Amino acid sequence: MHYQELEFQKQVVLEQRYYGYLLKTQIPEKVFLSQLEKGSLGEITSRFRNNLVKLALEENLSDVLLKEIQVSRKLNRNKRRYTNKKNTNSSNNNNPFAKLHSFITKVKATEETKTQSEETKIQNYSI
Repeated sequence: MHYQELEFQKQVVLEQRYYGYLLKTQIPEKVFLSQLEKGSLGEITSRFRNNLVKLALEENLSDVLLKEIQVSRKLNRNKRRYTNKKNTNSSNNNNPFAKLHSFITKVKATEETKTQSEETKIQNYSI
């Protein structure tokens, strides 16, 4: 067990270990150990992380959060009091969902720009 943990830490970059442990919960133990022995766990963890980030960016997180809050409000209607007061002086910048949506939009635009620049580099090399 200790040997496996040492090998895991050698193969997986520190910043991606969380994703490595998450990957371990998602695949069978036999597969995980075989990839650990082959030495390819770092690459697989990196791909797993990239797929998770890609899926998260494809989701409209502000809508998901809003739905979850609405469900919570319905379930806890008698237990909690929520205020619906709106501050007339507050702008859209104070809305956490607007900030989150703006951030997600910027990240998506950055990812698309990176993808386009990589495709341009590939085309330039193939010419």
